[in-house]
Amino acid sequence: MEESAVIIALRKQLCSLVISSATCLEVPVEGLPKRFQLVGSSEYGKLLKARTSILIDLMEQVSSPLLISDADVVFLKNPLPYLAEKTKAMDVLFQGDRSRTSLLDNNPEFFSHACAGFVYSTNSDSAISLYRSILSYQEGFHWNDQWALNVCLRHPSVGTKWAVLDYSLFMNGHDFFSKQKGRVNDGAFIVHANHLSGFTKWVGMMNNGLWYDTSNIANICRDTIQEKWCAVKNTVYATHPCMHAAEVCAKYGVSIFVPTSNSSS
Repeated sequence: MEESAVIIALRKQLCSLVISSATCLEVPVEGLPKRFQLVGSSEYGKLLKARTSILIDLMEQVSSPLLISDADVVFLKNPLPYLAEKTKAMDVLFQGDRSRTSLLDNNPEFFSHACAGFVYSTNSDSAISLYRSILSYQEGFHWNDQWALNVCLRHPSVGTKWAVLDYSLFMNGHDFFSKQKGRVNDGAFIVHANHLSGFTKWVGMMNNGLWYDTSNIANICRDTIQEKWCAVKNTVYATHPCMHAAEVCAKYGVSIFVPTSNSSS
């Protein structure tokens, strides 16, 4: 990233992972859950609402464009010059996504499904209006910012000029992990590990050479995957995902116990 960039994080721990040439600021949010939360939980919903609210505040206070990124995005090279050029005629740019809910969403040329987890936005009145509409949707209907985003983008009252970024350059998890089996496109700026959940994101990144910090592998394997996800009593991940994680951990000399359907507590 450029040296002039300022990075805003919802977690202080994330700032420790940011390159030293950039300034990282934590934005404390009262009532925000202290640990990671399962997708779909009420606490996860609070996190997404807080993110939208923070974005609105930032857009109203700063003059520079904002790059909004989930923590599971891998940056392959600096996208800022490319994004700045593309926003000359647009208010907001979104990574394209696959919702897996309909045939239309799986055809980006027919139906552009925007991803809320990687966005480059100006601070235009129209962009701010879009995010205010998203927050209203989250507070009145459902916390899911992706649903809110794609509904509001198509509402005639919003009028935001927007576009979906080139799928081949801003790769989502569906394209990278499923469609292309881990092959990075030439010239790609990012790979987003969405369409995977929990520790399977980490496994997917590790298996495809996209996880660069190997200093804490033992802690990830034992404290996170073993104890919190693949414990014997856990009936959700006690099959293939845990076995795949065990294979990755074993490559780094870390053994974890993987329960089977016959395991007992």
